[in-house]
Amino acid sequence: MGAADLDEGDSERKTLAVHAAFEELIDGGWGFHGWTANDSLEIGLSPEVLKFIVERVRPGDRTVETGSGYSTVAFAIAGSEHTAVSPAPWEHERIRRWCDERGISLSNVSIREGFSQEVLPGLGPESLDFVLIDGDHSFPTVFVDYWYTASRLRPGGLLVVDDTQIRTGDVLCEFLEAEADTGRWRTECRFPTTAVFMKMTEQLIDLQGWAAQPYCTKPSSRDGASLVNRFRRRLRSRTRLRELRNRLRGTG
Repeated sequence: MGAADLDEGDSERKTLAVHAAFEELIDGGWGFHGWTANDSLEIGLSPEVLKFIVERVRPGDRTVETGSGYSTVAFAIAGSEHTAVSPAPWEHERIRRWCDERGISLSNVSIREGFSQEVLPGLGPESLDFVLIDGDHSFPTVFVDYWYTASRLRPGGLLVVDDTQIRTGDVLCEFLEAEADTGRWRTECRFPTTAVFMKMTEQLIDLQGWAAQPYCTKPSSRDGASLVNRFRRRLRSRTRLRELRNRLRGTG
């Protein structure tokens, strides 16, 4: 048996170990999360979404997530150049310990401690291949996370929004689904509480601003009137007033 055979055997054993660790991960029951260092919560992405990450992310892809936990391990297994942004150092330590005990390398994973609205603006201009929004679900953090990550996502890259059962995630999904009419985003697939979108163009916002966003121009739930029509009526009223003032000045 030569050195090449030994290397091949070692590589196969590592592959089997990583596969076993992933199966252990998706079985669940790991308390990565916790509001403090003294408690733990057995919550995380569904097994289907974790499998989706491992299947769609390629080694060397640039990936970013807001939040950390099961997904951080999945990105490590997928082999991407990954950045996780989370303010909870005890969660980071639990992830490192879990991976170390199972031989999962975190050499390509950078865990940035801090709030996403403070960390994301300084991450750099490099384009991204895959983004997971699964950090603070309060308003307006979800939309801040979207802006700072989606603006760097390359056309063809994937944006995953988790916890769509929470209002903020649901609103972001409604917006992105409506953007399909503009050709800027496309719904890739849906899971029970997770949605995946593909970015189709470099541009996030048209020069016309909100007037070119279907989500913003649909009838308001408050009064049923179209914002665009209201804007146009207001503009016509101002034009008529201006014409009337000009006529009055001309006859004075």
